[in-house]
Amino acid sequence: MKKRTLQVLAIIVVIGLFWGCTCHTSEKKAIEDTLNETLDLSVFNTVHLQDSMLSIDELKNSYDYISIIYLLNECSPCYQRYIDWHKKMDSEMQHGNHTVLFIVEGLYYTEFINEINSIEPINNRYYVIMDPNQLFIIANPNIPKWIIDKSLLIDKEFRVRMVGQPWEDKKKTKQFRKICKHAHKKYISILNFNL
Repeated sequence: MKKRTLQVLAIIVVIGLFWGCTCHTSEKKAIEDTLNETLDLSVFNTVHLQDSMLSIDELKNSYDYISIIYLLNECSPCYQRYIDWHKKMDSEMQHGNHTVLFIVEGLYYTEFINEINSIEPINNRYYVIMDPNQLFIIANPNIPKWIIDKSLLIDKEFRVRMVGQPWEDKKKTKQFRKICKHAHKKYISILNFNL
């Protein structure tokens, strides 16, 4: 009886390992398939930055890379995620050619910011789009919601260059820095050439 139990247990472990590898592989493939997909942000006209507003085109023309973070209003973990992005994108992670854009599924910008500040007052130095009708999700059906929830790094043409938070692990940090540094070096070369 013990031998039979061990055999069944061994089969369960092998199936579990196989299934775990298959799930991990399909997740990795979905992320790879998302790279170079183009995000549609044309559904939005305005972007908030503290007390001012600008157009999506003005934002696009100001940076080579934008991290897109999708959040829900009235969601405690989402508020903390907003705060974490402000804290973790310190000077070591930040590049002059990169910014952060939060797309918040909610109605009122001031309500969202007031809620953040009631949890922890911070200098709101990143951009916010309010999306009460889930236009971002509807306009980008080619990107699974679970990937959007991980955060996306996009380039000037709104193509996805990286999935995940830059501080997630050393590999992501290195990847993020390499992408942003490459564009920064190219920009410096253009400046030097024009002088």
